[in-house]
Amino acid sequence: MVFNVNDSDKRNIKTEYPKEIIKKDHVWIPLSDGAKLAATIWLPKDAEDSALPQVNYD
Repeated sequence: MVFNVNDSDKRNIKTEYPKEIIKKDHVWIPLSDGAKLAATIWLPKDAEDSALPQVNYD
């Protein structure tokens, strides 16, 4: 589904956040079938300093 946020009066663009934000443009997410998804990611600045544990679902 593709849409333009400016075409809808029901959607709002958030511009203020409670923490400082890092924006990562054009992050490629590889899929198992070889396709790639492009993403823009917004993270709190302190999120890069903390590591999440890896969970294996065997």
